[in-house]
Amino acid sequence: MHLYETKFLVRSGVLSGKWGLLNDNKRDFEPKQIQLLTSFHRKRYGRLMFSLDLPFPEKPPEPEPVNIIQEALQAKTYMKAHPDETYLSAARKLNFHRKRISKLLSMIDMLPPGFIEKAKNCSDRHLLHNINHSNINRILCHPCPRTIEEKLNALLTPVNSIK
Repeated sequence: MHLYETKFLVRSGVLSGKWGLLNDNKRDFEPKQIQLLTSFHRKRYGRLMFSLDLPFPEKPPEPEPVNIIQEALQAKTYMKAHPDETYLSAARKLNFHRKRISKLLSMIDMLPPGFIEKAKNCSDRHLLHNINHSNINRILCHPCPRTIEEKLNALLTPVNSIK
C-alpha cells in the first residue's frame, strides 16, 4: 500500500460480519484495530452522570437570594388593594404558594417597623440567607420584646463586624 492511497472501511457481507480495508479495489480482510478517541466526562450531582460530548460545568449556578421582607410587603400591599381576593387567588397572581401568603402576612404584622425599613432594602447575599421565615418566626416567639429587637438587629449585622 502506498503512502497516498485512500483507505475506506467497508463491510464484506451482511452475514459474515467481517470488516476490511479497501485498497485499490482489493479487499484486505486481515484483522485491523481502529481506535476512536473521544472525550469522556463524568460528574456526580446526586447520581453519577456521563457525557461524551461536552464537559460538565464546574459548579451549578446558585439561585439568587430572596428578600422575604420584600415578598411580605408585596403580598400585604396586594391583599390591601384586593380585599375580596382569597389567599389562593392572590397566590396565583403573585406566584407564591397559598400557605406562603398566610405565613408572610402573619410575619409582617408581628415585625417592628424599624426592622422592616432596614431589611426591605437589604441586598447582601449572606444577610438574606439568615433572614428567612423560620429564623424570624423563632425570634418572634420569644416572650421578651427587648430580646426580640436585639435578635432581629443581630440578623442585619454583617458577620465580619461581630467581635
